[in-house]
Amino acid sequence: MARKRMIDPDFWIDEKIGSLSMMGRLLFIGMWNLSDDEGLLRFTPEYLKSSIFPYDNISFNKVKSLMNELEKAEFIFSYIGGKNQSKYAFIINFGKYQTINRPQPSKLPPPSLQNIKTIEVYAKRDAYVCHICKERVELTGNGRSPNSLLASPDHIVPKSKGGNDYPSNIHISHVKCNKARCNRDIESVNDSVNESVNIDEQFTPNIIEVNLKESEVEVEKEVKEKEPPPQQQTTKLFAIWGRIPDNGERSKTDNLLKQFGWKPVWEAFHRASEMGKEKKNVAYVRGILTKTDRAVDKFSRGIGAG
Repeated sequence: MARKRMIDPDFWIDEKIGSLSMMGRLLFIGMWNLSDDEGLLRFTPEYLKSSIFPYDNISFNKVKSLMNELEKAEFIFSYIGGKNQSKYAFIINFGKYQTINRPQPSKLPPPSLQNIKTIEVYAKRDAYVCHICKERVELTGNGRSPNSLLASPDHIVPKSKGGNDYPSNIHISHVKCNKARCNRDIESVNDSVNESVNIDEQFTPNIIEVNLKESEVEVEKEVKEKEPPPQQQTTKLFAIWGRIPDNGERSKTDNLLKQFGWKPVWEAFHRASEMGKEKKNVAYVRGILTKTDRAVDKFSRGIGAG
């Protein structure tokens, strides 16, 4: 069923839109009317010709070439879906062109999340930014980034709570952020993202990575001032060490610890991280870090730094 749609004035001066042929632009606008509120529609030359160009002397082959033009320019993503394995299309940035106040559920099958091309489309739509930690995601491994930083489709409303695979319910995230979130509501994840703990098997074994937003500059400033880090800086310090690949750069942080004579604490942390690695339990690791902080506090008082 065709729907009423609006055209934003900025559409006409968009340079990417301007790269399309005049007929390509007309077909694209017509597809808005034919799509549902998810930006999904049937995608065959026969359907588009009869719906958008019913009175025009235009061949099916010409319509097909216009469809290819839109797909090549990455305005739409075509896919096969449904029991009948029919051809459909997803208007990639549908939300950019249309604001839906009262969206209606789609009756068409969504793009399969098992298709790597679908993940690439969502990553491009979301500007390659993880919606949880707001950092860039990677589509393929580059030999330097761990697999945990690769793109993963995340359900805004988890499927266990009634969510679905439709585009409006999917945002791109890191593999590790997706796993850390699990089935929690996105609001609670955003509130605690700076406190979450992740075990990353791509780093050197037995190291705990704490997902914190604080920059390493703050810790380096403390080193220059040659003042023992306060208790609350402890987990930040260890987190930074855990994020550095074992390529010689870790020695900088190791030297930092040695400056303060924290060898007992350092050894205690390694024992704790090893236990946490075996457990592979976030709650357990958080408990370990809490106990480590207490040990640091006690140690600091013992040397007159607390």
